[in-house]
Amino acid sequence: MTNEYADWERWRSARADLLRDPHGPLSFRSLHWLGEQAEAYPPIPGKWSAGPAGVTVDSADGLLADGLPLVGSVTLTPDENGATVLGFEDKLVDVLRRTGRYALRLRDPGAPALKAFTGVPSYPFDPRWVLDATFVPSASSYVGASIVDGHTPTHRVRGRIQFTVDCAERSVLAFDAGPSAVQVLLRDATSGVTTYGGVRSLIAEVPPDGGALRLDFNRAANLPCAFTEFSTCPLPPPENILPFAVEAGEQLPSAA
Repeated sequence: MTNEYADWERWRSARADLLRDPHGPLSFRSLHWLGEQAEAYPPIPGKWSAGPAGVTVDSADGLLADGLPLVGSVTLTPDENGATVLGFEDKLVDVLRRTGRYALRLRDPGAPALKAFTGVPSYPFDPRWVLDATFVPSASSYVGASIVDGHTPTHRVRGRIQFTVDCAERSVLAFDAGPSAVQVLLRDATSGVTTYGGVRSLIAEVPPDGGALRLDFNRAANLPCAFTEFSTCPLPPPENILPFAVEAGEQLPSAA
């Protein structure tokens, strides 16, 4: 347990550092869905509109892309589920595309949520929630839901993770999270009670050809939607809604 607890403590510290980042998720200050008519969204410079070609911005004095000023009328084409990141002053602007719709999100180091952050409440580390599991590879795609009406993100499925809790066998979908990692989006009986009601995320390292792995629910983490209304977080698939209480990992943020 000693090594597992020490690793968890390091993970918790890294999580806090991530959330304290001046341009991290706690800096999200606003989210604006764009239409065909050009509009201004102060304090973001410029006038913005969206169309078949992407997002167009005019009169964007002070707005930078890769450190260079935007001049004249510029059209931006962020990838689906991605973002084109622009800057001005000490702030960043994410130009988002979500299920074919475009939006602007302001990231501000002066955001109230960032200034008020003192850490994320969490269950105490519990070795009972470090489970032996099996990864079964099975490549496919999954079209899910999100906290934004009409946004249906497509996930790359890497396979399933099988494990046992209270003598009952369980299986959850595992989405791609890099060459050797998967993400499990989950909800359980604590959701909306002691943990955020929408979704928590668990990252696990997986063997490339399947096999045994460790599933550590102590590292179940809140996505940005637990901290801010200006996110577009995905929701878990039905098979990842667990009927029991996972009393491990991050809890509902105190400011939520």
